[in-house]
Amino acid sequence: MANRCVHLLSQFTDNEKLPDKFDFPTNYEPHYLAITASKELQKHIEKTHHLDEKGRMYGVLIVKNTLDELGFLAAYSGQEKEHDSYFVPPIYNRLNPNDFFRQNELELSRINQEIETIVFSDKYVAIKELVEKYIEQSQKEIAEKIKVNQMAKKERELLRKNLSETENKSELEALIRQSQTQKSELSKLKKSWKSKIEQVRNNLEEIEAKINELKTKRQKLSKQTQKQLFKSYHCLNALGEKKDILTIFKEQLSQEPPAGTGDCCTPKLLNYAYQNQLKPIAMAEFWWGQPPATEIRKHLHYYPACRGKCEPLLNFMLQGLDVNENPLEKQMKNGKQIKILYEDEAIVVVEKPHQLLSVPGIKTQNSVLEQVKTIVKNSNGPIIVHRLDWATSGLMVLAKNKNAYHHLQKQFLKKTVFKRYSALLEGEIFEQSGEINLPLRVDLNDRPRQMVCEKHGKKAITKYEIQEIVNGKTRIYLYPITGRTHQLRVHMAHPRGLNCAIVGDSLYGKSASRLYLQADRLGFLHPVTNENLVFEMKPEF
Repeated sequence: MANRCVHLLSQFTDNEKLPDKFDFPTNYEPHYLAITASKELQKHIEKTHHLDEKGRMYGVLIVKNTLDELGFLAAYSGQEKEHDSYFVPPIYNRLNPNDFFRQNELELSRINQEIETIVFSDKYVAIKELVEKYIEQSQKEIAEKIKVNQMAKKERELLRKNLSETENKSELEALIRQSQTQKSELSKLKKSWKSKIEQVRNNLEEIEAKINELKTKRQKLSKQTQKQLFKSYHCLNALGEKKDILTIFKEQLSQEPPAGTGDCCTPKLLNYAYQNQLKPIAMAEFWWGQPPATEIRKHLHYYPACRGKCEPLLNFMLQGLDVNENPLEKQMKNGKQIKILYEDEAIVVVEKPHQLLSVPGIKTQNSVLEQVKTIVKNSNGPIIVHRLDWATSGLMVLAKNKNAYHHLQKQFLKKTVFKRYSALLEGEIFEQSGEINLPLRVDLNDRPRQMVCEKHGKKAITKYEIQEIVNGKTRIYLYPITGRTHQLRVHMAHPRGLNCAIVGDSLYGKSASRLYLQADRLGFLHPVTNENLVFEMKPEF
């Protein structure tokens, strides 16, 4: 192959079996040819990207040219000032010094510098401090004056009791004049301070008006630049059609793309392949280097394309290719069935197998709720009280009427329900027990993945207790104090948690035959009898 970005697979032979269809990019297991190409790429990365540097995503795309010759393309996420020609170029080079983007960036930097110059100027700082000083001083003087007036008022009231209006008219009039004088003095003091503060505030507002004017100008230019940038990224698909990413997002989601859209590995790889008449065969993306502070990314682990930035682009770019069905959707058609563990007039307790939804989804109605509905003939129920992830097996309680639902719901809200999970971790944990406290929120660019976020995350607490270590893996009991989405999975896998993913966790660790996580013990008060009920389910693994 004469193309400088196409690399030969050193271990490839003509007898290698190629995949029948292209990978479903947001949910796939890398083909061994893509893994082989990834290892070739890693040899190159070792020369330029040290492990202690900030990590990033890299990707490979197995391709075939018009002569049926195989090779692979390589890409990295983001853009670099010094582009390594080993990798495919960006879809649009926004770092070109003569480009509008770089020119606008310089103008935005100038505006930022102007704002900072004003904000940190001696004049602005002095006026702000003076306003604060005047407010503090005025409050102090006014409070002292009010206190003096109140003490004088009490003294006047005592004097009035001992004075007769006929005999001591002049003294009474003097007390009235004193009261009026003190009220007038307080009013003048307030007006005086108000005038002084307003005068300084007017000076402050003049400066802040200039700052706000610059901020508005910055926001307008930034929005205009981003929109123009999105229009400059032109994506191809296998049918030879071309669309800019702004149009793609508008058509699919009726919204503008997130920042950084178009600079991830897979869109770059596909675009270059189409531009050079190369047929995509298989792909793989992996993380190299240090993990980010919030997301869970492990060195050399393979990951799917992100959903927030890439999925809409790939929905367009894969048109014309024969693509595998989403494995998740195939698994949802597995016909898994629940087992009724306990039932009475108020509740139903079931054993949920892994890979079964708690409630109906977009792609399938098969779920715990729908199955219980066919079994329990009750017009008032069943009603879901809590849920388990699709991939998690375990115990669930459902209410058969509204009274039972409200009673159970209160127990879950007050955190009086006992919940224990069994899990198997990919590694050895030697601290016998402990607590993990890491706030969580959804990754807006890659739903349903969750991320640790101190600023916007919701409180999430998990207690744990080690059971045993067998063959380099740890059996563990988990006790979620809160019930955040993917809480146990993130708390196990995150470097600030146990830094040891649950076996089979395809989102935060490595895929396996299943997710080795089960809600194996559930305890609560019966909503009618108030009896303490405890149920156990033997782990499926």
